[in-house]
Amino acid sequence: MSRPCSSSLRDAIPLVPYDLVVNTFVKDALSKGSMTLRYGGEMWRPLADVRDAARADIVLIQAEPAAVNEQIFNLVYQNFRISEVALRVREALKSVGVSADIRTDYSYKGVRNYRVSGQRRERALSFRPTISIEESVQTMVHEIRRHGGVEFDNARYYNIRWMRLLEEAHKIIQVTGSVFEARGG
Repeated sequence: MSRPCSSSLRDAIPLVPYDLVVNTFVKDALSKGSMTLRYGGEMWRPLADVRDAARADIVLIQAEPAAVNEQIFNLVYQNFRISEVALRVREALKSVGVSADIRTDYSYKGVRNYRVSGQRRERALSFRPTISIEESVQTMVHEIRRHGGVEFDNARYYNIRWMRLLEEAHKIIQVTGSVFEARGG
């Protein structure tokens, strides 16, 4: 038997990683009023909304084993240049009443650039992501507003910072022991 969700858990804002390109643009627009294009936004990124990822997982679970056949499938709504992503995010933000400038920064040297194809998944599973960048942004802003904002600086919203925090906690627990292992008297 499952317990009903408490209202605080049910109403909690989802843990959105704000170190991904679309999410970073939304965070920066809401917190600073601008988005920064590193290296002028020349890099490519394959993007897909998390709701499409969940739907893709369901399709994979329900698929005939022969259709999946131990293959690896990429999930991509579309490949975008980051500069195009910024323009799309800005337009989506305008539609929900948020104004944001786009600034360029050519000093950034950590350029990563990649594109992927989702054709194998489309052929094998007849599944194509449908949620656009604009819809993702509108949903994200709606949820942030619904929950009264987000503490954007919290480490739990950044994959690498969160992993480092967990590693640090693990090292401390190795020395001090865990409070969960303490025995009462």
